[in-house]
Amino acid sequence: MKSAALAGLVCAVLLAAAGGARAGWSLQYTSASTTGLIAIEALPPKNALHEGRYQLEIAGYAPASHELDNRIVIPVEPPEGWGLDHRYVVFRAPAGVYAIRDLRLPRGQACFNGGTMAFEVRPGQVTYLGRYEPDSDIAQFDQAWTRGQVRPALASDDAATLFDAPRPSLRTPAQVESWRARLASFLAVHYPGVSAPIEAAEPTPAVFGVSAGLFGQQRVCHGHQANTVATTGATVR
Repeated sequence: MKSAALAGLVCAVLLAAAGGARAGWSLQYTSASTTGLIAIEALPPKNALHEGRYQLEIAGYAPASHELDNRIVIPVEPPEGWGLDHRYVVFRAPAGVYAIRDLRLPRGQACFNGGTMAFEVRPGQVTYLGRYEPDSDIAQFDQAWTRGQVRPALASDDAATLFDAPRPSLRTPAQVESWRARLASFLAVHYPGVSAPIEAAEPTPAVFGVSAGLFGQQRVCHGHQANTVATTGATVR
C-alpha cells in the first residue's frame, strides 16, 4: 500500500440499517473502480449502559512480516442510538490486506495482537467482512480489568490496554444467514450508485507485532501515532 494520498483514499461512512439516510447517494462505485469498498455489520452491545459506545479499528496488514500498516486506520463505530438491531458500516479503502487491530472502549482497549482476523480487499467489488458482535470481547476486557491484567495508560494520549485479547468475535459471511440479499437491499436504498459485485471476505487467523512506543516504554498496540492516518466519518441515522 502506497503512502501517497492514503488519507484521501480511505473514507468511512457510518450508516444505520434503516431510515432516510442519503449520505451514500453521491458515491459511484463500479467494477471498474480502483479502490475497494468494504461493508461490515456492527451490532450494539446488549447492555448499552455497561460500556456504552465502542470502536473497532481495522489497520493495513503485511501477512509476510506480521506487521500493521498504521498509515491506514479505519474506525468502525456504529452511530448513537441502539434502537435498531443491526448497523452497517460502509467505507472505501485502498486495495490490499487488512486486519482487525483493536477494540476501543470508554476506559481502555483490547489489542488483538495475539490472534485476530485478516482479510483481503480487492478493487471493483464490495467486500462483506461479516457481523461483529461485541459482547464477548467487552466481557473479556471487563474480566481482565477486574483481575488487574490491563496495562495502565502510559500517557495522556495513550489508553489502558489488554494485550493478547482473544480473537475478535466476528461472524464470517458463511456464519451470517442471508447476508448477501440483506446487504444488496441496503445498498440499493442507501447507495444506489454502487453497482459493483458483492463478494464475501475470506477472514483468516493472523497475529501482529506491537511497538515499544515512541520513547521505548512498555509495548503499545498501535505503534507510534505519527505513522497513523485515522479516517473521518459521518454518522447517518
